[in-house]
Amino acid sequence: MGNLRSAHRKLNEKNIWIAQKVTQKRNEFAKELVKERVKKDAQFASEVLKAVGELLPTDIKEIAEATVAREATPKEEEQTNTLTQGVTV
Repeated sequence: MGNLRSAHRKLNEKNIWIAQKVTQKRNEFAKELVKERVKKDAQFASEVLKAVGELLPTDIKEIAEATVAREATPKEEEQTNTLTQGVTV
């Protein structure tokens, strides 16, 4: 019990507040990095959606879904154009 008391005495409110702020800023920074990567990389966005799914923050989820949809649309158009090039009406 003595160790717990001495550990408690060493906790300084200012140090706790600083540690909480550092953690908060670190999480914000990580979130921004993920947003930027999701915007640029459709494969990464797809993998994030599969891995985390409904637990993703709404803003990141919306960006990831938009990136995946944007990437899928040109590929579908290319496939349609390829298939219709050989067809004459």
